[in-house]
Amino acid sequence: MLTVNKTIKEDCIFVIRTLKLIMKDISVLGCGWLGKEISVSLLEDGFSVKGSTTSETKIPELESLGIDAY
Repeated sequence: MLTVNKTIKEDCIFVIRTLKLIMKDISVLGCGWLGKEISVSLLEDGFSVKGSTTSETKIPELESLGIDAY
């Protein structure tokens, strides 16, 4: 797992908690190094996550994490 800057991670957690109050389905455009980490955090927090990638070879990895990849 990649290490994400603490400030960025704290900001993401704040956004996740705010989003949790208003929605449950999230789409992440670009599941690269940061998008994948955000998607996993969202899944752990109970969201349904769809994520995009430009690499078809990454789709099985994203799906194994629980991300509805396309």
